[in-house]
Amino acid sequence: MKKSPMTIISSLHNDSKQIISNYLKLHSESSYKQYLSSIADIFSSTQKENVRDLTFNDYSLIYQKYINDEQKTTQDLYKESFFKYLYANDLIEPDGFNEIWLKDDLIRHFLKKMSDVEGSSKDKKFSYENSLSFSEILKIDKLLDQEFTKFDTLRMAFVWYLLFETECSVREILMLTSDDYRDGEIVTYKNTRYVVPDRYKNVFEHLSEKQYNGFKNLNSIVSKLGILAGVSDLKPIRIKNARKVNMIKCSGCNQNITNLSTNWSSVNNRIICVKCADSLKKKHNNIVEEAIEKNEIELVSEESLRASSVMFTFDELRSKVTHVIDYLKLHEFQMQIGKLGEAYVFEHELQKLKETPYFTLVDDSKAADPNNGYDILSYDDDGNIIFIEVKTTIKEGSDFYISQHEVNTARECQTRGGKYLIYRVGNILGEKEHITLEIINNILDTALYELEPYNYKVRKKNNIEC
Repeated sequence: MKKSPMTIISSLHNDSKQIISNYLKLHSESSYKQYLSSIADIFSSTQKENVRDLTFNDYSLIYQKYINDEQKTTQDLYKESFFKYLYANDLIEPDGFNEIWLKDDLIRHFLKKMSDVEGSSKDKKFSYENSLSFSEILKIDKLLDQEFTKFDTLRMAFVWYLLFETECSVREILMLTSDDYRDGEIVTYKNTRYVVPDRYKNVFEHLSEKQYNGFKNLNSIVSKLGILAGVSDLKPIRIKNARKVNMIKCSGCNQNITNLSTNWSSVNNRIICVKCADSLKKKHNNIVEEAIEKNEIELVSEESLRASSVMFTFDELRSKVTHVIDYLKLHEFQMQIGKLGEAYVFEHELQKLKETPYFTLVDDSKAADPNNGYDILSYDDDGNIIFIEVKTTIKEGSDFYISQHEVNTARECQTRGGKYLIYRVGNILGEKEHITLEIINNILDTALYELEPYNYKVRKKNNIEC
C-alpha cells in the first residue's frame, strides 16, 4: 500500500521536518499539497530519511531532462524548487549544484519570497499563540545570561538580541554580513543602524574569516537556540511576536521598550525608562531613583549544564566548574566533568582541522542529545566523517563506562564502514598541558578491550514479601 505524503514526511528526522516546514511556508495554501507531495516523492524514491543526506545524484534525473531538452513535469519543477532552496541555504552538499546554479540569485529569490510572506502576514490579526510564553522567554534569558566567546554561542545570542531587543527585521538579519559592521553598529540594506553591544562584537571578527560570513541559516540558528533552551518549535517569527507582546510604553518619552528590567527604573515610585530617568535626574534635585533589581542566576544552571559543550569553550566551562565544585565531592559533578571533556575534544578537533576545508564542519551539538550515541561529529584529514564519543575522567588510565546504546551505535557504524572513535580524556582538572588524550579506534575489539555489564534493572517479584 502506497504511503501518503504526510506519512512519509512524518517519518523523517525532526531537523528535516523543520526544514520542510520552513520551505512550505514560502508558498500559498493552494499549492501546499502539490509541494508536499513532490517532496515526499523525493524521499520515497531515494529511501533517505534526512534532508541533509540528499545529493546532486538525487536531482540528476530532473537535470537529465534539461540536458536532453525534454519537457519537465509540474512535479519536476516543484522538486527542483526544493533542491534550489536546500542549496541556497547550505543545507546540502554543493557539489554538482554549484556548476549549474548561481547561489546568490537563488538567495535573492528566496529572500523575496520570505519578504512577500512577511508582508502578507502584516494584515492578519496578531496571534498570541504564535508568540513565546513568559516561561519560555525566561528559559532563553537564563541560558544566554552568561559571557561567551565561542562563535556559535555568540551568534545565537546576537540573533536573539536583534530579534527580541531591536526593530531589526528577519530579512535584514538574513542579508547581514561582516561588511555591515561599522564602528560598533550594523548598517542593514535598508540603511538602518542598530547598536552592537560590546559582548557581540567578536561575532563579526569570526564572520569575516568564514566562507559564508552571514546569517543565511537564521532558521537553523534560532532552532538550535530553542533546542538548547528547551523551547520547542522556536522560529524567528515567534521571537518577533514575543517582542510585540513584551513591549511597554514609557510615560516619559512615549516610546515602546521591551520589559527587560535593565531598560527600566523606578523614579519616585513610578516606572520609567532608564533614559528618561537619567534625563530627569539632571533637571531635578528631588528625584529618588531606584534600579529595578535583576535576579542573578546560577553560574551552571540545569539548562546550561545540559548544553554546556555546545555553549562554552573549554576555558569558559573550566572556570565555571572550578568555581562551584568542592573537590571532595567531585562524584556529584560527573556531568560537568563530562562536559569539560567534550569541550576539550571539540577544541582539539578544530585545531587538528584548522588548515583544512573541514574546519567549519565540526559539530559538537550532538552532545546535547544522548539519543545520538556519540558526542561530536568530526572529520579525518582525508575528509571522512568520524563519530566521536568522549569519555572523561579525573585521573589517567582508569576504567570508564559506556552505555549499551553507545555500543550499539559503534557496532552499527562499524557495519556501515564508518569510524566510531572513543576519545579518552584524562586528568581533566589538571593543568591544560597535563591533560591526556587517548584515541580508541575500535572499542569492539575483544582482543584489546573487555566490556563488562554493569547496570541492571531490578523488579520485585510478585507475592514475595521483603
